[in-house]
Amino acid sequence: MVFPNLKINHERLHADFEQLSQIGLTADNGICRMALSREDLEARAWFADRIEEAGFLVHDDDAGNLSGILLCDNPKAKTLLIGSHLDTVQNAGRYDGAVGVLAALESLRTINEAGLKLPVHLEVIDFTDDEGAWQPMFGSLSLTGRLPKNYLRDANGEMSSFRAALVRAGINPEHVHRARRSPADLAGYIEVHIEQGWRLERSQVNIGVVTGIVGRSSYLFTFHGQAGHSGTTSMWERKDALQGAALFVTRAHELVRNSYPEGVINCGNVEVKPGTRTIIPSEVRVTVECRHVKQTLLEEMERALLDLAHECAQACYLTVMSDRFGHIATAMMSDSVIEAIEKACEQLDVTYTRLASYASHNAQVMSTFTESGMLFIPSVNGISHNPAEFSEWEDVVRGTNVLMHAILNLALR
Repeated sequence: MVFPNLKINHERLHADFEQLSQIGLTADNGICRMALSREDLEARAWFADRIEEAGFLVHDDDAGNLSGILLCDNPKAKTLLIGSHLDTVQNAGRYDGAVGVLAALESLRTINEAGLKLPVHLEVIDFTDDEGAWQPMFGSLSLTGRLPKNYLRDANGEMSSFRAALVRAGINPEHVHRARRSPADLAGYIEVHIEQGWRLERSQVNIGVVTGIVGRSSYLFTFHGQAGHSGTTSMWERKDALQGAALFVTRAHELVRNSYPEGVINCGNVEVKPGTRTIIPSEVRVTVECRHVKQTLLEEMERALLDLAHECAQACYLTVMSDRFGHIATAMMSDSVIEAIEKACEQLDVTYTRLASYASHNAQVMSTFTESGMLFIPSVNGISHNPAEFSEWEDVVRGTNVLMHAILNLALR
């Protein structure tokens, strides 16, 4: 069945967007709704009100994931999940995550108002702590049963602070694992998101159909040298840990650019000890994150970086230790969801292209659990995680209409 004339209520969507954008508004017109903060809880309450106004069932699970459910006539039917997140990073823009939740809600409202009877339940979901104020993808990891048993110890910040934040939000830390669902109950997962890059804008294409999401690994490299007087130690006899670390950072960027053009690397922090201008650095800690859309090449890139670290250490008469403290495997999106999105684009006469996501999303976690997919809308100048983040409103509306028709395609296949 095709419903080419069915369109979302763009004025209602815009009103939702403007209201939500006032929650956590900062002095420089950005947004700050850190997960489990007062602002995040206020946004959740606002979202729950919109769900009830639409006549949908409000549902909270034990990990704090907040849902609105449009039930079908068959109580034993599977559920198609659609969503994203309302939490933000410290000083964010208005579109990241929020567009996905609001577009899902508006899609369900439009389908319901059109009187369409579908063979699956539809559920719009706001995942807890997507951005990782405490633990990245906390909500989707809990729903899929992938949250570590000792998740409190692995969280950012102090364990006691995370526990207190959960309790303030009405989440019992001992019951979080009860949020796990059965994959047999799900019909799939789909998400719309801003691209957070410039590929769509520069190519003037309306929709990006995500084929895969990058895997990423995080390392701590510690270079060990020997402290000494910076004035009296010969330049030829030094074991300068910072020199070795600097050589590694420079050559690591060259390595990835030249040998892994689809990969990216970032050296995010450098700690120098003893950290004074009169003493040669004896220890330097460098954090590195690398990403690639292909798992085999990500693993190869990691091995190359480890080898390079040892080469740079030897060249400067140092030793180096490495510790991988984070890893998320690459994720491929479902062919059936990709086809549903592309079919929706064709039904609406919208241009599209296939591309990979270089940022992590809940679809990455959900893809291990059920058929999952994503679509991107353009981001102006590719800016994100910044108050200047912006997408043209016509792109938001277009993306929401594509999402809605992709939902119908998936539900009626």
